[in-house]
Amino acid sequence: MMIETCGELFDPAIADLLDALEGVTRTAWKPVTLDGDGPADASKFGGIAAVVAGESWPACGRCGEPMQLFVQLSSSALPVAPPFAGLLQLFYCTSGCEEACDAWAPHAPSTSVRVLPPGSPLQPAARAPIPGAFPARRIVSWIAVEDHPHWAELERAGVPGHLREDVSEPYSPVEGDKYLGWPAWVQRVEYPSCRTCGAEMTLLFQLASEEHVPYTFGDAGTGYVTICPGHPHEVAFSWNCL
Repeated sequence: MMIETCGELFDPAIADLLDALEGVTRTAWKPVTLDGDGPADASKFGGIAAVVAGESWPACGRCGEPMQLFVQLSSSALPVAPPFAGLLQLFYCTSGCEEACDAWAPHAPSTSVRVLPPGSPLQPAARAPIPGAFPARRIVSWIAVEDHPHWAELERAGVPGHLREDVSEPYSPVEGDKYLGWPAWVQRVEYPSCRTCGAEMTLLFQLASEEHVPYTFGDAGTGYVTICPGHPHEVAFSWNCL
């Protein structure tokens, strides 16, 4: 029921929803990019990955072919200090191993997400040894946006069903590429578990299809880099789609 106050319509249900969201609203950060690469430890999409001196470019665990660099994030260049220190990288095989490796699942052999610790002797690889390597898009700044949970996460938090029905823009998760915030789950909630302690991992970075990386996860899916807050060496990548 809408109530008129001071000549304006007011919906008590929305007010109740905003009260419920107050304790779970987070800040997410949207990347601003420029074409081109940068130093070895630059935060970026695509381009030439940093590797440890003497290391080969990461290869797919199934076909052995070099994997595409999807995203690289330097902990010192992020707008809010992350749970990890060093350089996080996500490599993903685009050579046809996706279905055979269940690449949507965490820790698939055709995916590598890792953290190179501070002090690693980093150098840019001589080149991206992949035909059709993704062009580099360097992250130069971040824009803060207000972010809210998926309706299924509100259910887990005990928010009543009649309020969850009102979850829509602008009260839903921010879609697209972002650092931190709430996952914009395409289907159900699917946080991986930490392999060290079994705890539920949390979102570190969300990667959309065809936004900064020219690739589609399944049927216009969304990918999620997650991390264990208690064990920052435990990182994972998964995705889901319609």
